[in-house]
Amino acid sequence: MWSIEPKTVLGADASPEDIAQYVIDNVEGGSIILLHAMYNTENVLAALDILIPELQRQGYTFCTIFDLYDEYR
Repeated sequence: MWSIEPKTVLGADASPEDIAQYVIDNVEGGSIILLHAMYNTENVLAALDILIPELQRQGYTFCTIFDLYDEYR
């Protein structure tokens, strides 16, 4: 269901910068980004602080899986 999962490629101890860069390098319209906060919560949250403003700057918007389901069912 998801199209980007940094922890699978980078490992559970990836830095916030590496997580953010992986997503930025691989995101495209319609991407579903999976970020598990159960492995290294601090790094995931710090990555979001980098990711959200950068992806918004690039013109991306965010929604939940439920939003997508409601729109396309």
